[in-house]
Amino acid sequence: MVSGADDSTVKVWDAGSGECLLTLSGHAGFVNACGWSPDGKRVVSGADDSTVKVWDAGSGECLLTLSGHAGFVNACGWSPDGKRVVSGASDRTVKVWDAGSGQCLWSAHQLPEGQIATVDGAHERILHASAEAWRWLGWRWMDPATGRLRILPAEMFGPLPA
Repeated sequence: MVSGADDSTVKVWDAGSGECLLTLSGHAGFVNACGWSPDGKRVVSGADDSTVKVWDAGSGECLLTLSGHAGFVNACGWSPDGKRVVSGASDRTVKVWDAGSGQCLWSAHQLPEGQIATVDGAHERILHASAEAWRWLGWRWMDPATGRLRILPAEMFGPLPA
């Protein structure tokens, strides 16, 4: 078994004896979620420090620290093939990460009034957006004429993908 605690640690337990086999230290806040990889070789954890960590379950070494959430990480888990990690946080985002490289592959954002948008951060493009999401989406654009940063509504660049 694996558990997270308010002392910022993750513990690996022997389910039969109840003995603590390993303590994983590295988070800087309560550990709210954790889980085993499908192959049982790695553990993922998410905490109040806004990070997700991937651990080697045998040695206890932190393999990856995934940063990108702006709020407490409340949920985390693995894809069935163990190649992706998913995390959800109080910043109203869900992120999918590459479990090997740690790259954030995409983020889903819950916007006001129940609207949603999925963004491919690596390629800076919107993958999906609900009908009224354009009201909260914008593009950062440096105006060459003024040299000033402008935020333009996403629909300036054409219809949003549905």
